[in-house]
Amino acid sequence: MRFDKLPSTLNKKDDKGNPVPNTINITNNVRLKSEAKEGEDVVPVKFEIPAERFEFKQFDSYDEFVADAGSPERALAIINEETMKAATASGKASIRTATMGTEEEMIEAGLRVSRSFTWKEETTLSTKDKANKFDELTALIGKVDPEELLKRLQELQAK
Repeated sequence: MRFDKLPSTLNKKDDKGNPVPNTINITNNVRLKSEAKEGEDVVPVKFEIPAERFEFKQFDSYDEFVADAGSPERALAIINEETMKAATASGKASIRTATMGTEEEMIEAGLRVSRSFTWKEETTLSTKDKANKFDELTALIGKVDPEELLKRLQELQAK
């Protein structure tokens, strides 16, 4: 097991081309509650913390995770709860960003996304990378068999 930190910068740049610092902003509405007079609003305490100050465990094996959880049953409970959260979030995101269909169709599509959630890592190419690969394939016209070119084009389409 090891400890890791959140990145100190975001994957974007400011107007001057400098990396944008990664900060965690937290508002605490209870810290000063005891000091507020009856009927007054509580003044919230606002924290802006550099993200790299947050450290967290990273497991190098499933056995380390089970040991940290305390038992295989607890590890499975954690995995199932995190799966529920991730699957529900993906379904909600699908409904939130839907642009076509009736309301019921949008809901059903989101429910399908939630139900089909998997932890498998999907590899997809960016539009730019796909365009570059397509350019590479067009450069092969006349240099490889049409069947081979079609096969490679179909592989690209699947990504």
